[in-house]
Amino acid sequence: MRQVWSSAALNSCWLLTDQERELLHGKSTEGRILFGVYLKYYQQYASFPKDLIVIPAEVWDFMAGQIDGPHEWRPGFTPTGLARMQRRYSTEIRSFLGIRRFDRTARMAFEKWSLSWLLPQAFDEPRQLLEIQAWFCEHRYELADSKALKRVLGAAERAFERHLLDSLVKRLGPHHHTALENLLNSSEGITDFGRLRSGTGKPSVESIIQIAQQLELIRSIGLPSDLINNFTPRLIARYRLRASSEDA
Repeated sequence: MRQVWSSAALNSCWLLTDQERELLHGKSTEGRILFGVYLKYYQQYASFPKDLIVIPAEVWDFMAGQIDGPHEWRPGFTPTGLARMQRRYSTEIRSFLGIRRFDRTARMAFEKWSLSWLLPQAFDEPRQLLEIQAWFCEHRYELADSKALKRVLGAAERAFERHLLDSLVKRLGPHHHTALENLLNSSEGITDFGRLRSGTGKPSVESIIQIAQQLELIRSIGLPSDLINNFTPRLIARYRLRASSEDA
């Protein structure tokens, strides 16, 4: 969870609507603040906070200010009391938001979305998690636990890569296959693939010549000019990094 919130961000993400305020009736001042934080947290992250310590001070103050609560209020519940309130409030919030169970149908929808949009973007892990949380929020599913999410996402990643590589192979003819296989020919000691992945070192005449030779080698394969036109720059960069670490 982000720890620094501007006034605009607080108003955008933590402001209770009139309908949400109706849910606060009958609760103590402390209970209203806690409920409000739980509700708005869930709407952003599709889960409840595992520890209240992750909630920044400005969020507590902003929520307390909405209900005329005490300034600089911080939760001081006993573990037993807090656990009891969490169970009751989480049930009420799930019902209010219409949260559904992440069942087989939901997993299939998530995998389809991952294959068609998420994975082609090749986001880094923090950004990927934000996109996943947004998907769960939008579709009103509770965020799967880390193990289940890793399992589902792992299956989607394997399927995405198979589809990606199959689509590339189908664009290549026999002469492309032969040229690519020749990159791995080690009869001269070092393969052409090894020459392609080798660095050029500091700028010099020799490094310029090496780069020119690498480009000429790539051109000699005759790959279609639009072969990776539909790939995002991040995806290309990811496979480039992976190729540089592969052994010929």
